[in-house]
Amino acid sequence: MRFCFSKYGLITFVLYATVLAGCSSGYNTEIECYSTTQFRKHSLPSFSTYLMNVRSENDSRVDIYLQMPYRNLRFERVGDGYKASFSVTFIIRNEGKEIVQTKELDRSIFAKNYEESVSSRFDASLQSFVLKPSEYGMEIVSIDNLSQLRYKQSTRLEVKKFPDSIVTASTILLLDTVIADENGLSLRPVFPASLSRLKDNFGIFQELYNVGAGDTVKIIESYFRSKQQNIDENSFVYFTPPYRVKMNMCSDEVDSMYYKMDSTFIVKKNGLQQLIQFYPLPSDGYNKLDRTIIISNKSSSDTIRLSNNYFLRDKMLQSSPSFQEITNTMRYILREAEYDSLAIAEGEGRNIRINQFWETHGGLERRKEFEQRMREANILFTECINGAETPMGIVFIICGIPDYIECRGGSMETWFYTIGERSFPIEFRRENENIAYYTMLPFSVNDSLWQYFVDRWRRK
Repeated sequence: MRFCFSKYGLITFVLYATVLAGCSSGYNTEIECYSTTQFRKHSLPSFSTYLMNVRSENDSRVDIYLQMPYRNLRFERVGDGYKASFSVTFIIRNEGKEIVQTKELDRSIFAKNYEESVSSRFDASLQSFVLKPSEYGMEIVSIDNLSQLRYKQSTRLEVKKFPDSIVTASTILLLDTVIADENGLSLRPVFPASLSRLKDNFGIFQELYNVGAGDTVKIIESYFRSKQQNIDENSFVYFTPPYRVKMNMCSDEVDSMYYKMDSTFIVKKNGLQQLIQFYPLPSDGYNKLDRTIIISNKSSSDTIRLSNNYFLRDKMLQSSPSFQEITNTMRYILREAEYDSLAIAEGEGRNIRINQFWETHGGLERRKEFEQRMREANILFTECINGAETPMGIVFIICGIPDYIECRGGSMETWFYTIGERSFPIEFRRENENIAYYTMLPFSVNDSLWQYFVDRWRRK
């Protein structure tokens, strides 16, 4: 089976001219500040990756899918079009930090016109590594050849063991499309963060090992939602930092199944079985998808279970925030009476009232700036809720990019903002080491600092 990629749209990235100072070196940690990494993605040749682990004879193979957005590269005019190029270096180290494999990749991109060079397209590529089952550290470094800017992504790589004696399965690959032609099947992958951009359904590709001819395979796909949280809108304190926002849903237990699909087939040959199935998209918001595979024959039965979490943003809200989202975020710059007046309005009436507020507080340009910050926060900080609803997202919207970021062991971050000769800290804490989500420490924001940035949004 071969894989082919096409240039497929991603969320448009906003390029930042500011490169942050990075993390404090006073702590013994190899973990970069989460927010620093997020901000850097918008000023450097950053990319997205997705890893699939399959069996390769007696070892394992790791397929690394890499997508480089056009907007993260510098193009130059060449003839009737525009050209960009970049290189990528893959470095895999064992637990002793010894290099076990490296690869280098050179890519060139041609755009027909300027609009295409700054569009939401991306260049896609695939690299494969055959490795012994173990845990590894992997670094991927990209260099934009024109600007000479570079970006590094570091991650842990767990390579599975696929025994010859028991039924096992590869990790899954999410699909956008399957194309059949004279050369076979071509699979177009889709990354989890891009599921929201699909229209009706998505596919799953997976391999099963050690199944036998005549075995029955049953696949059960189930979608779950997390517990609904009752948040009293009036409990929010107006005109203060976001100490009380929506709770993190990444670690919530799920309590309701809203979709389930079963399929069964008989295996025709021994050994490798490749599966391609399509399912309806999960609903907007935070979802847990359980995949259960039951392989049975006359004498035995084996069960393989996989679980993944996905956050899908409402398609109607992907490009622009809704009036409700704008209202919820504007609460931090509104007086209580202003918010109450805005909240009771509906539909176009709410848009009129939003316009009326900005007419006396900076005009249309300031409204555009505020809502652009909201879109950027959604790109930067969306995890299990929209980024513009997280504490980091709200602080970014109100205060902008911090002047300096300090992190401590991957569990605490402090953003520093400078006003005059004084530097003010805002402290965040990571709730769970398994998720990239930070809450704000209560009473960690100086009231004068918050008031300063709120007044900047309210000035006439």
